[in-house]
Amino acid sequence: MEPKLENEYVQSGQQAFYYLEKAADQLHTGALYLLAAIYLTGDGLKKDMASALWCFHKASERGHAGAAIVYGSLLLRGVQLPESVTKLYKTASKSSGSAVLDPVEMAKEQFQIAAKAGCELGFKWLQRLEEEEKRLLTE
Repeated sequence: MEPKLENEYVQSGQQAFYYLEKAADQLHTGALYLLAAIYLTGDGLKKDMASALWCFHKASERGHAGAAIVYGSLLLRGVQLPESVTKLYKTASKSSGSAVLDPVEMAKEQFQIAAKAGCELGFKWLQRLEEEEKRLLTE
């Protein structure tokens, strides 16, 4: 049984997902974030980590703090990046001269995006990574 939606505009979860996809196609950051969360959890559909990561990446790229935190956390957990996302990084890295995809550095970039947006959790993650780097250097 499909959950009852208390909304006069959207009549079903399927219709809501349709509109969410349409907004994400227009790169609306909130829609990208929500769609990524749906793909990540498999809420109402099959889990799709590749699509979740792509949506988190795109939302983060446009400054969505929540997407940046989740995406950075997933990178630190060692999730395998799909080719659609690694291509985006490789294109960006050609201009900077760096070809290696370091998950810790990539996560740090995400937390910087969140911190720049004023997200306290972004600052905390950056502090934690800095402390861990210092600890590793003193061992």
